[in-house]
Amino acid sequence: MDFQREKVMALENLTMRFDGNQVLHGIDLDVYRGQIIGYIGPMVLVKVQH
Repeated sequence: MDFQREKVMALENLTMRFDGNQVLHGIDLDVYRGQIIGYIGPMVLVKVQH
């Protein structure tokens, strides 16, 4: 895919806990214009579209 290299969002060192359990640890994510990113997990739906 040929996305423009304009960064519109950056996540660094993302950590998430669910019911006392660590389900994400140290996630880094860059989102660039034109990308569609999704995360589906227990009781969570996240969608980013730029």
